[in-house]
Amino acid sequence: MKKADMPTARLGLTTAVVDNRIYAIGGYARANAEGLSTTEEFNPRKNEWITRAPMPTNRRWMASSVVDEKIYVFGGYKNFGQPGLTAVEAYDPEKDIWEIKKDMPIARLGPATCAVDGIIYLFGGGSVVPHTINTVEAYDPETDTWERKKDMPTARYMAAACEINGKIYVIGGSIGGGNASNKVEEFDPTMDAWKEKAPMPTARFGFQAVVLNGEIYAIGGGSGRDPVSAIENYDPDKDLWTRLPDLPDPRVGPGVSAVKGRIYIIGGAVSGISNGHPGVKTVEEFIPGNIILHTQKQ
Repeated sequence: MKKADMPTARLGLTTAVVDNRIYAIGGYARANAEGLSTTEEFNPRKNEWITRAPMPTNRRWMASSVVDEKIYVFGGYKNFGQPGLTAVEAYDPEKDIWEIKKDMPIARLGPATCAVDGIIYLFGGGSVVPHTINTVEAYDPETDTWERKKDMPTARYMAAACEINGKIYVIGGSIGGGNASNKVEEFDPTMDAWKEKAPMPTARFGFQAVVLNGEIYAIGGGSGRDPVSAIENYDPDKDLWTRLPDLPDPRVGPGVSAVKGRIYIIGGAVSGISNGHPGVKTVEEFIPGNIILHTQKQ
């Protein structure tokens, strides 16, 4: 079953799920293009896209997490060479409105975020490309307040973060410029402590990861100046990675979200920076149990 193209071609976006609908937010059209404020909603059941209220701050390479059916968007930056942002904004899909929240204490682009028990944790990022940070901060949406946590062992930006059984796994990222990492570090919010885990087989940044059935799926990304097509699965109980069939096309900077046992890979760029890095509208549906990709391209 093919899926409808996203209305706006882009990479460096963030996606989030509320009520089985996927929200594609921000990003940029191609290399050296300004960040976007675009918000579009995808209904997988109806295979339809609609345009929603734009985000107050146009930006790219930001991160998002969901708490109580609201989407919180953190950081990012306007364009290459510009510094990271402190902006935090919350989107209410039911009301189709955005609300400005308390700024992050530290400006950052390309952070990774993950929510556990109503608290959103922010990992790493960069003050400006290629300068990485290892700062970890916790945001409480209920009180709109921030708290500093123990630094991440490896400073990096454009990593991915996923939660399983109360533990957060921070995966991959860039350790500066086009230098990709395969590091996996587990954060325990209760103990405020870190452990190193088995490295991801493919070093990469600018990818996304999602959880299905207690396992993590890391999809796409970039290494050096080129996108990669790798899909890899991590079982935290076994601390084991497994390589799965590749994406039909390499993809850097996609949005990736899971709804009802299916993973949706949205947008991104299929060519490297030397070719202008144009974003695409492509939507692909990945069914892990069947190892099938259904594709509809521009």
